[in-house]
Amino acid sequence: MTGFSAIALLLGCSPSESQVSAKPYPDMNSEGFRALSMNCAECHALPYPDAHTASEWPAVIAKMQSNRMQRGIGPIPASEMKLLHQYLRTHAAQEAM
Repeated sequence: MTGFSAIALLLGCSPSESQVSAKPYPDMNSEGFRALSMNCAECHALPYPDAHTASEWPAVIAKMQSNRMQRGIGPIPASEMKLLHQYLRTHAAQEAM
């Protein structure tokens, strides 16, 4: 086995940095997290709620709703949207002072 092959083999068996440093989502047993995982994962990796502030999330969600419509996925139902908004605002990043 060449040195390169041994390194490739070792790297393939070790967890990636994203696996090691991944943080858990808050309230993963909540209806809000379920709404996030069921609706957002259809198009992309789940965002962490602290990726935006509470005041930023409504515009982000509106843009994603528009993207869903353009892709023919259909809108997030109103009941799910309410849960999604609540979950993301509850766990959002702190507003800048």
